[in-house]
Amino acid sequence: MRHRGSERSLLWHSLSRARALRVTRGFSLGLVSALVLCLVPFLQHTSASASTAPYCRSVTGNGTVLETDTTKNGFFDVGANLRLEAVFARRLYVDPTRDFDAAYIGYRLQNRSTTTDETRDLWIELVGLNDPNSPVNLVDQSESVQRVGPIAKGSRSGSTDTYLTASRFFLLRADAVTPATAWHTVRVYNGQPGTIGATLLASCQSNIDGVQRSLSANANKVTGITVSGTPAIGQTLTVAVIGAPGTIGQGNAIDGAVMALTPATSRRWPARSLRLETVAIGFTGISGGAISACNASDLNATVVTGGTGNNRTANFQGTLVLRKMGACVAKGSKPVYTATYTFRVLAPSATAPVIRPYASIASGTQVKYTGSLPSTDVLLPLEEVSVDVTATNSFVGAVAVAESTTDE
Repeated sequence: MRHRGSERSLLWHSLSRARALRVTRGFSLGLVSALVLCLVPFLQHTSASASTAPYCRSVTGNGTVLETDTTKNGFFDVGANLRLEAVFARRLYVDPTRDFDAAYIGYRLQNRSTTTDETRDLWIELVGLNDPNSPVNLVDQSESVQRVGPIAKGSRSGSTDTYLTASRFFLLRADAVTPATAWHTVRVYNGQPGTIGATLLASCQSNIDGVQRSLSANANKVTGITVSGTPAIGQTLTVAVIGAPGTIGQGNAIDGAVMALTPATSRRWPARSLRLETVAIGFTGISGGAISACNASDLNATVVTGGTGNNRTANFQGTLVLRKMGACVAKGSKPVYTATYTFRVLAPSATAPVIRPYASIASGTQVKYTGSLPSTDVLLPLEEVSVDVTATNSFVGAVAVAESTTDE
């Protein structure tokens, strides 16, 4: 015979166990739900975008197959004779521990005709780089829309066609270090986006295959930085960087034997005050045996000029990334590069920014960034930018205005 006290004890134990199971299951389900809710925005950003539009880095230009060959950039055909190309490394290389948390990316439009000018008023817009769930975003959103304008026709010499291009550049900041692919949308317009009459010509999805914290290499060095030009609104400033790449290795599985350059490396860079407009990279000290590899680097903008023996020269225009560098410059005796960056002055800056240009270069099976800079910082004098304002006679309502002023 059971005692009532024992029965009550067993009943209480059973109820307590049932409550505990409900609490445990409730807690587990709640935890799983919370994790799912946290991950949903990230998963949407990294995967959903890729399935809604063609790829900018495609194999044949139709956007259907993503280019993964480390010797090629991939491209997207906007329309007849107009091609879009991503001219930056697939991965973003940074080192936040050394204030290296930003880098430029770029897109190039190419008129692939030798008989017809591209007369449309071309514009490029980047969408999706103002997202708290993305590991990369624009340093300044004012850069998201940039005018390209018309592109003249190319030329033909024998069986060789030379096409003309125009590149536009955008400064990204790294908000997280992650192997996950980040996607953004690239749109090409005829006319300024958001204005009456503007027409969307094409849209594609572009990928950044992760944000990697890199190591530096002292053999990868910058030996000189010079600045020329007038620090006035509307004028240009040119930054010339002289450096040595060191021994170029095979690199990683994402970018291969790559050289990725950026003239600015900090999110504090005044992108609203300076717009990067042109990039030119020249190598000297290249052997004759490497010239063919330089020409075959899928950049479509390579010009080889002069030199003999191991002192040949190769020039690259409108790109921030050079591929197959192991074959192109590794055969040289002591290759040296000059990277020339031209900025348009748009506005004054509260302080004079320090120029810290880096090159992330394949080293062994890794990609390492510039480990040695000149001992003295080089500044851009933007806090002393001059502003010229001229107003002519005009009539507004019943008020005549005639004024001419110059602020220096």
